[in-house]
Amino acid sequence: MLLTAGHCADYFADGILLSGVKLNGLDAKYHKVDSVLVHPGYPGGTEMNDIALVKMATSSTVQPVTLSRTPESPVESDKVRMVGYGYTVEDGEASPVAREVEVEVTNFEECREFYDGNLVVELTFCTAWPLDYSRDACQGDSGGPVLDAEGTQVGIVSFGAGCAREFVSSVNTKVGAYDNWIRRGICNISRKPPDYCLTLNTTPAAVSSPSKAPVPPPAPRPVPPPTKAPVQ
Repeated sequence: MLLTAGHCADYFADGILLSGVKLNGLDAKYHKVDSVLVHPGYPGGTEMNDIALVKMATSSTVQPVTLSRTPESPVESDKVRMVGYGYTVEDGEASPVAREVEVEVTNFEECREFYDGNLVVELTFCTAWPLDYSRDACQGDSGGPVLDAEGTQVGIVSFGAGCAREFVSSVNTKVGAYDNWIRRGICNISRKPPDYCLTLNTTPAAVSSPSKAPVPPPAPRPVPPPTKAPVQ
């Protein structure tokens, strides 16, 4: 099971997910995708609820990450790490190697004002490198994890304006705020649901199956504001 951004769902339409430290390296792996579950509130006229679950057709040997179950996490000034294969400079080229960058959770009210008030503090948090704004997410990193100091996934890269622009933060989906939806979604689409599903009331969810038609390689979503990815 993979956790990603809702706006990335179309990129799984060909049923293939590529993983590895190097996309063209010996550790690169192709995975058949069985189905994709997008949050029913996305899109809803805003960029909120930008979250989805991707079910693999076969099991994976990749070590799973621990997901945050704390709705309030992270908080302002927390250091977090973004991981992805996105552009290393704005309007540049995707990285063939997985990269990570440390950034800081920034002031939410300032971030919300920049994005015309279209953010919800309970569902999102903003990140940048306030020291000199030289680090950020960029095109191609959307859907990637945002990890805290313990390696727990606290966020999903969602969107932003450009890459590493001065005084501009990127926006991330807050994983802990969606704990209930994630757990219910896993129960609904898993072939072998976790034991906790026996005591969790689940509601049937709409699941989309990947089409067989090929899709173009991942690119920034053609809607404003542009998506972002880690650079340093």
